[in-house]
Amino acid sequence: MKAKILLIEDNPINIVVIKKFVEAVYDIDTITSGRKIDAQLSQNSYQLILTDINLGDEELSGIEVMHQIRKQSPLMPIIAITAYSMATDIDRFREQGFTDFISKPINKANLLAVLAKYLS
Repeated sequence: MKAKILLIEDNPINIVVIKKFVEAVYDIDTITSGRKIDAQLSQNSYQLILTDINLGDEELSGIEVMHQIRKQSPLMPIIAITAYSMATDIDRFREQGFTDFISKPINKANLLAVLAKYLS
């Protein structure tokens, strides 16, 4: 049985690319808004969550969504997907509570390696 992951991403192109990269190995659901996270988590069980940091014009950032998820699932691996990839940014995301991060543009080998690290 494939591990099930949730992708929170507002960019349609990024959704298509990430799904294409992972769907042979993992089951993946997507939502485009952090406002949908509570309903999504109550209806489904996930082994890992990927979230964009900048969720478009939404009032919730990926950081705020991660904090919401942590209240319900403190041990859930939550991976930030972001173009912010300076060492100080990475440290800040880890300090905030993210398990790991993947930099944009998405590299398939890197994405699969990070997922495998937490889903093996």
